[in-house]
Amino acid sequence: NVDQILVDSGYAYMATDSYLVKYNLANLTRVAITKCHELRYVAAYKNEIVATIGYDQTTTHLKIFKKSDLSLVYSENKIPNIYCNGITVIGDSAYIAMQGDYSLNYNDTGRIAVEDLAHQKFKRVITLDAASRGVSDMYSNGNTVVAVTEYPNALISEININSGVRKIFALNSIYTPFGFMHDILYAGYYKGIGGFSLLAD
Repeated sequence: NVDQILVDSGYAYMATDSYLVKYNLANLTRVAITKCHELRYVAAYKNEIVATIGYDQTTTHLKIFKKSDLSLVYSENKIPNIYCNGITVIGDSAYIAMQGDYSLNYNDTGRIAVEDLAHQKFKRVITLDAASRGVSDMYSNGNTVVAVTEYPNALISEININSGVRKIFALNSIYTPFGFMHDILYAGYYKGIGGFSLLAD
C-alpha cells in the first residue's frame, strides 16, 4: 500500500506501509530502500527525509533518514504516544498530525506535534479543540500550517506559527486531501475531486 510519493530534486521518495524507497527519475531506477514499519508520510528537510510512524508497538512516531542512502539519522521517542499521520516542514521545524486511534474515535482534541529538526529534539504539542480531533493531513502555506481533519468533522485549520492565530474553515465533507498550492487545498470529494480556497469568505 503506497501512502505517498514525494518528489524532490530529481528523485522520488515512496512511502509504503513497510518501506521507504528512493527512485532516480532521470533513469527510473531504484536507488535505495529501507524497511520502516508503519510508515505513513514523508517530508524533505535539507539533506534528510522526515517520516511519520503510525502504531509500530513502540514509542517511536518520527524517524529521520539521509536522503542519499536512506540510512537512519535518528528516531524521535519523546512525541506523545499517539498515532501520527501527515507532516509538513517550515524552516527548521516539522509539524506532525497526531491523528489518534480510530477505535477510540480518535483523540478528545486535535493535536499537532512540533519537532526541532536542527537540534534533533521534540519541542511541543499544539493543542487545537474537540472539533479538530482526528487531524490527519498537514501542509504549509508561507508562515502558516494548514491542518486537515476528515473525520469525524470535516474542517481545515490554518495556524500562524508566529502569532498562533488560527482560522477555521468548516466543510460539508472531504476525503483524501492530496495537494495544496496557491492557498487552495485539493482533495477528493464524494463525487469527484475539487479545491477549497483559504481566501474564500
